Amino acid sequence: MLQELLVSIERLIVATFGASTFILLLLEAALGHRAADEGVFGSNYIALASIAVLTVFFALLRFPGRWFHGYYSIFYILSFLILSHVAGTGDAADQFLLYIAFSLAQALRAGRLPGLPVVSFLCLHWALSVHIGAAAPASGEEPVFRAAFTFAWAVLFALFLESILFSGVQRYLELLARRRQEDADLELASRVHESLFPNFVENDFMRLHVYRSPENHTGGDFYDLLNMREGSLGFFFADVAGHGISSAMMTAAMKVILATLPYRLRMRPAELLDHLDEIVSREYRSHHATAVYMCFDLPNKEIRLSNAGHPLVMYSQAGAAFRELESEGSVIGYRIHTPIATEAALPMQSGDRFLLYTDGLLEYTPRNGASIDLSLAIEEILASATEVATADLPGRIIEEVRNRPDFERFRDDVMLALIEIK
Repeated sequence: MLQELLVSIERLIVATFGASTFILLLLEAALGHRAADEGVFGSNYIALASIAVLTVFFALLRFPGRWFHGYYSIFYILSFLILSHVAGTGDAADQFLLYIAFSLAQALRAGRLPGLPVVSFLCLHWALSVHIGAAAPASGEEPVFRAAFTFAWAVLFALFLESILFSGVQRYLELLARRRQEDADLELASRVHESLFPNFVENDFMRLHVYRSPENHTGGDFYDLLNMREGSLGFFFADVAGHGISSAMMTAAMKVILATLPYRLRMRPAELLDHLDEIVSREYRSHHATAVYMCFDLPNKEIRLSNAGHPLVMYSQAGAAFRELESEGSVIGYRIHTPIATEAALPMQSGDRFLLYTDGLLEYTPRNGASIDLSLAIEEILASATEVATADLPGRIIEEVRNRPDFERFRDDVMLALIEIK
């Protein structure tokens, strides 16, 4: 990849150099510079055509292999010889500026001193020209050693910038390779994280509608289902603090904990959350989370739930308006008190609906930059969507938030789950 990028840079520089030379010579011819000397005017046209041909040839023809720097160095040497012939008919100052210009032109060539052959040729050519008196600058107005000093600094400056540019190209490619590896890792993490979520949609007594939108490829919002005997079902809904890879890893740890916890805890929401709090506070001290656990006890036609610091569950009884289910509980991971949450129970009735959501829905970044708290607006949004089908309600809530005049973007993971009792 490095060689391909260096070749592309060389081709671009050659094309730019040739185009600028073409324009300068065209302007010189159009303005009639040295027009009195027809021989010079004719030489300009010859140089113009020659530079154009060289530019097209060297810019379009891609030279493979490790010798491409030398290949493009030939372009500069040939271009210099052509222009030197034209400038040679003028005064020595023009000729000297040509040496300086071609030396500095090497500064944009990224690589391991790719301009060294050109500047070496220019130094040799200049030394020979000065020796025979053809390029003594300004006809003795400036000493030759001062011109040599200026030329030497131009050469060193060009070679120094070549090294700097090459280092920049290498650093860019390293960052690009690292970014691609990170993207590949994130894509893999996203697929793994996606596999943590159950494919459940409905069973004989309930339907589940979920909307998820992680802030990045992965996130800390998580839900899971726990199957129990006689058709009973446990529903776990959590929000790990933060977002990204670390939060997603924590959700994976939670899934393992849920899969290995004692069976009796699946029927007891408060004890389950307390068990989770104890493990997280002991094993994962850098993380904390909020969570809701609901046990759908089918034989007893009862729903038991506990809330550990999570936004309150919205409850609609048999098609009535949504209201908040009051609950008390603390955030998981700090071991604030035992048990971590209280437990509430209510009968399981056909048509009941439960809406759970993470706090990413409540807070977004508005256009003015301040944070917005929509906790008071959730009931209003639900009240305005009484005629919306249950399956469409999560999407309608997101749409209502996005349509707010000051909405710019969600700044955290967003997840909604709507449970409908058949």
